[in-house]
Amino acid sequence: MEAFMIFLLIVANALGIWSQKHIQNKLVTELFKYKANNETKKYVNLLNSPLCHLFFSKKSRSILLVEYYLSYENYEGIKSSIKELINLEVESKNSFVELMKVYVYFLDNGHKKDAIMLENHLLSKFDDQRHVEFLKEISVLHGIYINHDPGLIGVLKKQLTKVQDFQEKSVILYRLTKLHELLNHKAEANHYMNELRDLANNNVKLQKF
Repeated sequence: MEAFMIFLLIVANALGIWSQKHIQNKLVTELFKYKANNETKKYVNLLNSPLCHLFFSKKSRSILLVEYYLSYENYEGIKSSIKELINLEVESKNSFVELMKVYVYFLDNGHKKDAIMLENHLLSKFDDQRHVEFLKEISVLHGIYINHDPGLIGVLKKQLTKVQDFQEKSVILYRLTKLHELLNHKAEANHYMNELRDLANNNVKLQKF
């Protein structure tokens, strides 16, 4: 595999941009294959190979590694990979989106200390004008998972009446379920969980037609 990739690199240098794009696509295909099969060692080795260093920036490789560990909810892998991403000090939207995904993972899986540490880091990087949506998300998530703020129930219910998109509805219904669970409102939590199941089932049926 390594020898073949080196051969492709030589061809790329000879044929130019098109071949370089071809090699990049092939690397992505290989990475996805290893990810789908949960072949961590092969995935990490390829990501750290000279070819990946050549065709992907350090930021891109770090994000790909975080994505891999998130897909398998590998707590230790997630912690080590976001440390690397944070140390790069790259303040790009892609990096922030990835760190927000990890923030949600920490909250949803009871890693409160990790979530608060990451939240503090993100808040130190966000400003009121350029990162309004990120700040809104942190405020809502902090209110649900850390403060268990009952005042958010009305806010989320109002949002629910305004959205039509399946994914947006799913997120709001899940958040309502989670908040009611944390407030020990069992009946309400079951109600919104059933709504979420119905929405998912209806969406599956629509996709079949």
